[in-house]
Amino acid sequence: ITRQPTQYRADGDDGSVFTGSAKYVVESAVHLLNGGGGGTISFGSGVFDLGPDYFQLHQVSHIVFEGQGIDNTVIQNNTSVAADTEPFNFSGAFFITIRDMTVAARGAPRSTSDALDFDDGNDSTVERVKIIASRARGIVFDGKNTGWDSLRNRVIDCVIQDVPGDGIEFLASSQNEVRGCDIRDTALHGIQMSKSSTTADQPNKPANNNLITGNRVENAGLDGINVNSSSDNRITGNTVLNSSDDAASRDGIRILSSNDIACDRNEVSGNTATDNQSVKTQRYGLHISSSFCTANIVGTNSLAGNRVGPIRDVGSGTIYN
Repeated sequence: ITRQPTQYRADGDDGSVFTGSAKYVVESAVHLLNGGGGGTISFGSGVFDLGPDYFQLHQVSHIVFEGQGIDNTVIQNNTSVAADTEPFNFSGAFFITIRDMTVAARGAPRSTSDALDFDDGNDSTVERVKIIASRARGIVFDGKNTGWDSLRNRVIDCVIQDVPGDGIEFLASSQNEVRGCDIRDTALHGIQMSKSSTTADQPNKPANNNLITGNRVENAGLDGINVNSSSDNRITGNTVLNSSDDAASRDGIRILSSNDIACDRNEVSGNTATDNQSVKTQRYGLHISSSFCTANIVGTNSLAGNRVGPIRDVGSGTIYN
């Protein structure tokens, strides 16, 4: 995909050519590749401006969206309409890769209008992607609706900053991985693994067996890393600094239960969760906040220096190694 003086152009290996708006060109290329079993859409350097539009990508598989590197290729849009307006808006994404680009989704904040939205889909990868603006979350993988799965997805070496929601959320989404990301100045959680709501099509569906490792989360508005009514997640080797930046009494790493749903056997080890500000805001390094959280595993962590203390544990049968 290249940017022309007044339009965009896609040249396919089969000789096909699409010209027009960024939305038309990319969606046309996706339709062609999806019908042929997959392929790669390569964006050149520069800014690819969707204006108020966004890519609507339905039931797509085995497609790579690649840029020329963070800050070299920028995909952006800007709209404040009352709709989900993610630049990458997937409903059914299987073996999708997005890599080597920056994404900016500008407009008035809206709780479900994100930057990268994967509704239903498995085995997708986001790597070396920087998100500099969103109306809500940076990246969300969502498996809550009827017939939806969201499994085995990965986010690697990302940069997320200044978003009004969570940096990354796995919502009713399991067996995923976040590795090597730098997440700063989110208004809500840096990284969250959460069950679905009680009124979702698949109510109280948990986010289990996720691996959160080697990330840096700084100045999250709520908790740096949050596990809500989900089990068997591993939180290892992360650095969490100065959480509770926008709301009082939140923590570096927090494991909690909503609606009395279990939050069991989560492992927290090898992390640093502290507050190095002159006026501290991060309450505890680790907070296991409910007796419904059972048999969680706490290894060796560095949790000193927080506003109140290193650990608060009201869970049941926590195992300290």
